[in-house]
Amino acid sequence: MFKNSRKLLSIILILILFLSIENVYAAEINSEEIDVAYVQGFNIELGVSEFFKNFIDDFLKNEDRASIFNNSEQDVKIEYLNIIRKLYNNNNYKAIQDLIINKKLNLSFTIIENNKMSIGSNTVHNRAYHYADDNQNISQPREWATEMTGTYSYDSSTNKAISASKPSIKLIAPNM
Repeated sequence: MFKNSRKLLSIILILILFLSIENVYAAEINSEEIDVAYVQGFNIELGVSEFFKNFIDDFLKNEDRASIFNNSEQDVKIEYLNIIRKLYNNNNYKAIQDLIINKKLNLSFTIIENNKMSIGSNTVHNRAYHYADDNQNISQPREWATEMTGTYSYDSSTNKAISASKPSIKLIAPNM
């Protein structure tokens, strides 16, 4: 009897866990949530999309909370940040994009919005740049960004977390 009740309890827990998982499908993405600041055309003068230019501008404004990983998921920020910064200072966005694609780098940055009160809350945004690596010899890669956002509340006198909201993910894409 004890073995059967443990099996039944295990099955019930697995079922509850399975039913609590929420799936997100591409059809559910609200087109109004796409970040318009990133969805712009190609900048002929720079040789890259406005989408890419805007991402790199924001990336370097937040470089203290930026990450650069290679395709093997190794942190290579120290190796590549100075190179990207020098190219940026020379307004050479095309060379930055070529570097990212040729070295298969993954760039992201985090923005934290602080709300100071007796019960404080922080909203954390992490935006990452993505591109299609499909070897189709196209002059302009297909590109998009994802942004993960989450908010948590804490007691500012004890710095103990009180609650956290469900995280969300947003697709930010130019016309693909």
